[in-house]
Amino acid sequence: MSTLRTGVFKNPVVVAVALGIGNAAVLAGSYAYFYSDIVVRRAGLYVYLAVFTLLWAEMLVIELVAASVPAETAIIALALTALAANLLQPKLLRWQEPPAPREKREGLAATALSLVRAGQPLGLFLSTVPVLLGVVLHLRATYKPLNELWHMPDGSLYTVTWTYVVAMFVTAISCRVGAHLYRHSVVWLTSVYFFGTAAATLTGLAGLLSVLGVKTWDEMAPLMMIVPIVYMIAARLYRGHTQETPLVWVAHTATGVMIAAVLAAAMHLTPKHVFEPTTGESLNLLLAAFFAEAALFYTLAAAFRKQGWNVYLGTAMACGAVWQLLSYWHVDAEYYTLTFAILGLALLVGYRLAMLEWTGLVDAAFQCANALMSLSFVAAALITLSRLATQRAGIHWSLVFLLLGLTALSLLAAWLVQHAACRRWYIVMAIIEAGLTLIALHFLSHLSPWDKLEIFCVIVGLALLVVGHLGWHREQDQQNDLVSFGLLFGSLLVGLPLAIAVLIHRFQPRPEFSTLNELGMLAAGMVLLTTGFVFQLRSTTMTGACLLVVYLMSLVLFINMLENVQTAAIWLTIGGAVIFGTGVLLSIYRDRLLTLPDKVRRREGVFRVLSWR
Repeated sequence: MSTLRTGVFKNPVVVAVALGIGNAAVLAGSYAYFYSDIVVRRAGLYVYLAVFTLLWAEMLVIELVAASVPAETAIIALALTALAANLLQPKLLRWQEPPAPREKREGLAATALSLVRAGQPLGLFLSTVPVLLGVVLHLRATYKPLNELWHMPDGSLYTVTWTYVVAMFVTAISCRVGAHLYRHSVVWLTSVYFFGTAAATLTGLAGLLSVLGVKTWDEMAPLMMIVPIVYMIAARLYRGHTQETPLVWVAHTATGVMIAAVLAAAMHLTPKHVFEPTTGESLNLLLAAFFAEAALFYTLAAAFRKQGWNVYLGTAMACGAVWQLLSYWHVDAEYYTLTFAILGLALLVGYRLAMLEWTGLVDAAFQCANALMSLSFVAAALITLSRLATQRAGIHWSLVFLLLGLTALSLLAAWLVQHAACRRWYIVMAIIEAGLTLIALHFLSHLSPWDKLEIFCVIVGLALLVVGHLGWHREQDQQNDLVSFGLLFGSLLVGLPLAIAVLIHRFQPRPEFSTLNELGMLAAGMVLLTTGFVFQLRSTTMTGACLLVVYLMSLVLFINMLENVQTAAIWLTIGGAVIFGTGVLLSIYRDRLLTLPDKVRRREGVFRVLSWR
């Protein structure tokens, strides 16, 4: 009919008359088809032809009245026609048994049955077409390649207007009414209408944002992601009803489509942006917000539906949000591993605290935690090895602190997990991270070989003490020799190198105060003595006590005897006083001292420490 406006008939009056005549002819054909099916044959076939001619007449009216916006007007007209067709279905069903004589009742029932048969597919078709038209118009307005291929009749590109927004929201209302009407009679049709409602709502919301100035997908996505979240909450409110499952699957489908669209928009569909991600821009914040909303969606889905695969997807989306935030803040690559390891540890804590009836979710959380932490540990190890092999300048103290943090997280994960295989894996990773820490310290430090040997002995001693205490905690009635070995040699390796270093600095010609060694010896002595006394462990108690005694006695060596005579006199006076005092004490406590061997043998008094583990 558009040829009437562009061809030889350019007079508006002529065009209106021609369209009116054509419309009248089409309506006459519709009446003939309805009369043939309802009155003459009642076969149900002519009803479909009548409906088709009615739609034809409707398009002619649109062409006559609203030629300036044919696409949007057609969408509104089709949606309203579908709404009318669906609303007539309950009325037609009541006509099948009207209070009338038998002959009239049979005629109305047959007529109603024919209209019902035609009404359901008609409503579905009329609801689907405007949804598809709206999606096509949205693609034409959003993606440039389609803009270049499809032009409007006057040669301009398609632009979203308020009419399009109204048309899509009308379509969404029409589809939602259809879903409500068929919720009990035709369940699968309800699901289809729900999908149509979601598609119309999302495209309408995208059109509204476009009209308001929000043009790109990365800007629209955080706002549009609210729709699937609302659908998931609505499914929870419809729990136990026929609408629950369709709403859930509609929400999942909408989320999947939006994730795919956002990823494509973020990479700009070019290989350059795939291998060179954007950093430090507002795009990172928008993507972080979207992925955080997606993580919230899958968290709600996991909580409401108790399905483990939602945990995997939620974890992936949470990682995406964290990744975008780290990219925005220009965080170095090694800190990514620590961040994801902490996220995995949080999932591992949730796995331990989860309720027993959430078996599927617990297993999924456990697998996600293991995957995140394992990938973080392996990535950190590979980063360290690559820097050791290629660029020594890339080794700095932040890498050391990162490896120390991952070592601590590995030990904590080994303590949290209940599976023996996973526990062994985390212990192995802790050992590897600790070894890499030592190697990095070796390249960073400017210490002498003796200082490096001291650090190595202390670290090995601490590891032996940790393993020894864990073994002691798991011991039953029978003692294990490996535990005794770990406690004894761990205490010696921690305390002896520190004591030697402190004494070496004390006996210098000019005594020095080595801060790290002094504090290390004092802390080691106090910790070993305290833990040994609390746990009643002989080796750690005696080692700690010896360290404290040696440390306190060595403090007097700060007095330099070689500086002047007064200092020497002071030392002589102190020595004489000690000798005299020792003699006096021996004379006073002679009888008690003679009983010491028997007390040691019987483990009495302070000597009961000798009977400890």
